[in-house]
Amino acid sequence: IIRLCPCVGCMTTRVKIDPHHLVAGRAVTEGGRCFGRRATDAWTVPVCRTCHEIAQRAQGARELDLFQSWGYENVYDLAEFLYDAPRDVRVYTSIILANRQVKK
Repeated sequence: IIRLCPCVGCMTTRVKIDPHHLVAGRAVTEGGRCFGRRATDAWTVPVCRTCHEIAQRAQGARELDLFQSWGYENVYDLAEFLYDAPRDVRVYTSIILANRQVKK
């Protein structure tokens, strides 16, 4: 389902969407991530290939900064909301839009 959602970075739906596993913050402390292993699917958000490359270059605290620059105050909350929601692309999309803060 996450591959059918809009990219949380650029909001596109017209290209291939990948799941991005968060690598910092609560994805580590609560998700059991360790060196050489990715976070569980509970810590996943949808991103297009271009935004995925950008997100993968942002590590540690910079990951949170990147998602904040994209309009998500706390990307870890967003990932949790998506994981806990019913598996429906409309529900996921509404969660993504509700959590995105448009900068003026």
